[in-house]
Amino acid sequence: MTDTPAEKRDPADGQALQVAAETIDVLRTVALAMETAVTHAEEQLHGGRHPDAGLATDRYQAALHEAWEAYGEVLDAVAAGRPQLPGGRPVAVASILYGLRTARHHAAHAAAQLPGLRDRLASAADRLHRSDRPPAQAVADRLTAALGRLRDVETSLALGTGAVDRYLDALDTGADPPAARTARLAAVQPVARPAGGDAAAIGTRTAAAVVAANRRQLRFRTRWQLVRRSLRESIRREVGL
Repeated sequence: MTDTPAEKRDPADGQALQVAAETIDVLRTVALAMETAVTHAEEQLHGGRHPDAGLATDRYQAALHEAWEAYGEVLDAVAAGRPQLPGGRPVAVASILYGLRTARHHAAHAAAQLPGLRDRLASAADRLHRSDRPPAQAVADRLTAALGRLRDVETSLALGTGAVDRYLDALDTGADPPAARTARLAAVQPVARPAGGDAAAIGTRTAAAVVAANRRQLRFRTRWQLVRRSLRESIRREVGL
């Protein structure tokens, strides 16, 4: 990509990019709120005979999918645009530390809930396994499977938290400077001038920037959200709920 001479660059591009960057936290909040909305709506409306029961859950699922996609588009665009557009604030070490420590805090909170949660589920599964009723046995089998998954969750949380701690150490030692990281992200697919478009249109330019590493994770998450409902319905059919 041919670099644009500095005198022809518009600092307003970077300012507009910063405005977009400031929406990322809000978009994430919206997407997480939609996850909660979907979960509660499905729990209460599952099996409802009224047409609006199915419509509500279907549209909430669609909204959840689009919310995460919008979040991913903005995140990717800002990550790719930051090193290339003048006037945008670079990624500061302080913001990375805040984000990682927030993630670590929530992961630690989740991990702290697991031992008690496993104990309660194990107790329920044990009682149901001793029942003579086939539906109770089926529920017990599912609870046992859930216990296995929770053990996997605990292992993954421990490994992930260890990796976060090592990355925090890398920031302290300068092993992975923020500027170098954003340059690597932008190099995956640089922000390019749109063919036949307005060169000053920051929205068009940044929307074309997709950082593949981030997109793979986000798309996996949205795909999982879309299939989660069908998986739960299959489980409910098996246990006769």
